[in-house]
Amino acid sequence: MKSKIIIQLLLLLIVSSLPIYAQSGRRPITPGAEKTEDDAIVKVKTSEVLLTVTVQNQYGNLATGLSARDFIVIEDGSRQEITSFNVREAPINALLLLDASGSVFTEMKEIRSAAVKFVEQLRPDDKVAIIQFAEKVELIQNWTSNKADLKHAINWRYRPGEVTHLWDAVFLAAEEKMAQVDGRKAIIILTDCEDTESKVTKEQAYWATIKSGASVYVISKSQALATKIRTEYGGFGGRIAGTKGQADLVIDRLLAAESSMNTFAVKTGGRLYAPIKPEELALAYVQIAEELKNQYIITYTPTNEKRDGSFRALRVAVTRPGLVVNVKEGYVAPKDPTN
Repeated sequence: MKSKIIIQLLLLLIVSSLPIYAQSGRRPITPGAEKTEDDAIVKVKTSEVLLTVTVQNQYGNLATGLSARDFIVIEDGSRQEITSFNVREAPINALLLLDASGSVFTEMKEIRSAAVKFVEQLRPDDKVAIIQFAEKVELIQNWTSNKADLKHAINWRYRPGEVTHLWDAVFLAAEEKMAQVDGRKAIIILTDCEDTESKVTKEQAYWATIKSGASVYVISKSQALATKIRTEYGGFGGRIAGTKGQADLVIDRLLAAESSMNTFAVKTGGRLYAPIKPEELALAYVQIAEELKNQYIITYTPTNEKRDGSFRALRVAVTRPGLVVNVKEGYVAPKDPTN
């Protein structure tokens, strides 16, 4: 809480933003896999597990042209037989979580513009809901495919606040909103990665996310804030004398929070983006949209047929060398209510 207030005070002291030349280090993502089947809603039997798998080459671009025989799925150490494999653009259920706390309010215009760019990437069958979080967690747009409604929510209902209920927002998104949709699910969070007043813990939010089957993508403002604070107050040339020590503490706190959030995202099969400049913020949303539209979709029926609510560890490998697979670390098996 203290560091969040310090960030706000430091940012309020900034009279004008200086040009920032640091790069995010991400390359533009190439178009996704060639479609070999008609677009249709992926339907999964209750006994099946659905995996959304991202495969990248050594340059960070999406690897295309893979087939089912290129993948090996391991659950709790046992190889599983793939029952269906798709390389087509299956519909997406994406929930946008927008940080509205004081530490990001100076970039509200850029955030709105970037979120609108994500909406513009949607296809007719995709659905999006939008939640903002500050003093409270608010649903500002329920599930819809209507781009006009989504843009209206982003431009007119998304308003700045003060404190941050980050984990409360993630928990609500996973526990409640994701239960309302089936198929592919993603939670896309724009945040400085710091939580100040949530009643829910990070661990509770994580397990709710795993149970929901959603992947988490994070657009982190931590590095952008750290760069701005370092530029303005972190050196001998800073605008206000005597602020370097406090600025360094805030920067360390921001980067530690981002590292923790990155781990959270990767474990769910997502990833973290750290845009610095405004144009990189918009690009991050576009890249996430491209990845979601072009993931490999794998389903399998587990050899472990127990419906005991236990956690099942997952690993997906590809037989072709030089490729990196990103998939959630596991899932929670359904539980038979009669047991």
